Amino acid sequence: MSRKHKDPFRLERRDIMGKPDEEKLTVYDEITNRHLNGVPVKAREHKSGFPAITVDCGGIHILTDCLSVEAYWHKMLTFLKGFKDAAVAESPSSSEIPPE
Repeated sequence: MSRKHKDPFRLERRDIMGKPDEEKLTVYDEITNRHLNGVPVKAREHKSGFPAITVDCGGIHILTDCLSVEAYWHKMLTFLKGFKDAAVAESPSSSEIPPE
């Protein structure tokens, strides 16, 4: 009788490839927050090939698809660009700043 023994050193990844977009976005938001607080992020192609990737960030270890990650980052960059554009539009121009 053969028993499969779990390797105690093998990293268990949470597979979110088939999860709804809302659940993926929650995980991606948490990874982004950790990264902004200095936690390194590593993303690599999974051995199963395109579009599967593994992402590691602190205690988060996931298997996901690069297409949803790319869509998330596009949405984030679009949001940040809009935020920056709004801030620039609201700031006084150099001609409105009184000389010292």
